[in-house]
Amino acid sequence: MTPAKTLDEVLARLDVLIDEGAARGSTAGLFPALYRSVTAGVKAGIEAERFDDGPRMARFDIDFANRFFAVQAAWQAGQPTPRAWRVALQALDDPQVGDLQHLLLGMNAHINFDLPQAAEATCPGPGLPALARDFERINDLLEGMIDDAQAIVWGDVPGLRLADRLLGGLDEALVNFSIRRARAAAWGAARLLAVTPGGLRDELTTLMDRQVGWLGERIRDGRGPWVGHNADRGAVIRRLARLG
Repeated sequence: MTPAKTLDEVLARLDVLIDEGAARGSTAGLFPALYRSVTAGVKAGIEAERFDDGPRMARFDIDFANRFFAVQAAWQAGQPTPRAWRVALQALDDPQVGDLQHLLLGMNAHINFDLPQAAEATCPGPGLPALARDFERINDLLEGMIDDAQAIVWGDVPGLRLADRLLGGLDEALVNFSIRRARAAAWGAARLLAVTPGGLRDELTTLMDRQVGWLGERIRDGRGPWVGHNADRGAVIRRLARLG
């Protein structure tokens, strides 16, 4: 697959995955839908000059997205994929995995595995610190969408509205903390990549893949009141794609 070259092309490719997922009511459309909303938010932020370096942020976000597209293409072609993503993709056919889990599995693989590599590739070696402030701004964008995303995913799942009322703000705090913690860990991994000699980078990437895959397995196997499926997943996918 030819890599995307612009953010508009990234959005168009995500739209294809979203349309396919929504038409079939497939769990495969959930993460691309949320990812589209985040990408559209980044694009709007660039256009509004909210980042220190808009063109650099665009390059960063395009590289980040192309890693996701490359994994999707490899999986569909029956080619090897990183363990971090393999856990998420295999779970798409597992009826025991809930819709919110699918979103978390996609975020785990893309944030914890793809993101540090995209960050270091955008600003290699000693240039990485220049990306720090713009990198941090993405946390605010993600956290701002969590409440809406949760309401959309949980809205049609029996029992989860009651669970949400009983838990109060605890579940939102945990998800927000997990995202910020994941991105902080991703930044730490990017810094480590930046100072790792070329001969050792493959070993470091393999270790990252193993750790992220392990975390994905914990997410996949988790059970609780938030594990459920939406009655109209196609509609949920459409709404997730238009957050913000």
